[in-house]
Amino acid sequence: DVILGSAATQRLTLDAPSLQGQGGEMRVRAQNVTLRNTTGRSASPEVMGAGTLNVAADPTWSDVRTGGLTIGQGAVRLAVDAARLSSQGDIVFDGPAGTSHALTAQGDLTLSAARVTATSGTTHAADAGGVLSVTSTPGGRTLGEHVGLGAALQLSGQRVVQAGRVELASGRVTLEGRGAAGRTDTVVMAAGSTTSAAGAVLQAGQQWAVSTAGEQVTARALEGDVHVGGTIDVSAGGVAVRRQRLCADGIRL
Repeated sequence: DVILGSAATQRLTLDAPSLQGQGGEMRVRAQNVTLRNTTGRSASPEVMGAGTLNVAADPTWSDVRTGGLTIGQGAVRLAVDAARLSSQGDIVFDGPAGTSHALTAQGDLTLSAARVTATSGTTHAADAGGVLSVTSTPGGRTLGEHVGLGAALQLSGQRVVQAGRVELASGRVTLEGRGAAGRTDTVVMAAGSTTSAAGAVLQAGQQWAVSTAGEQVTARALEGDVHVGGTIDVSAGGVAVRRQRLCADGIRL
């Protein structure tokens, strides 16, 4: 097994094209963790590994910024059988505005946090070779502060199970399942989950504020069904839905 960091480590950054397991467990822990690739190189999809990866961020609480796990710029491949990225605060997809970034996992990928969100103008994709799951971390907490507007995030895998809180203010959220043998529930938005591309109300002065438009949530099953049991929010300042799209062989509400 490999262990990096501890609960006392304030910041830990892994900057590489891939994290490749050799069997056993890789554990990464710090108050704030960043995964990114600024090397200018990318890992081939043929890079394969074994074992598991567990990344845990446990930020100290403040009344200004939630903190937690940042998935930064570049293309990062998780070459392990199963990867779990967890935060007691937020998971924030970050990168320069107007650029695209990708996180790919060889096997199953779990994103566990109080909230999954993204910074302004970034385009991110997280793709799992197996099941991609979003869950709420027990005991997790987020301030819900706005970290940006107009981001795009695609979460994809053989199956996608959204059982947490995904929130991109005035953004675009896409859940896409390719289909898995023996399963018809390709994309699941579980009861209690929230998938939001709603607009935000931004204070522009002491006497007035600006309300931004809600954008788009897309749930797409290339094979099988989309199951919707949670909340989809694409509103703007209390205004009704702007765009939500559900595409599948069957849709169950």
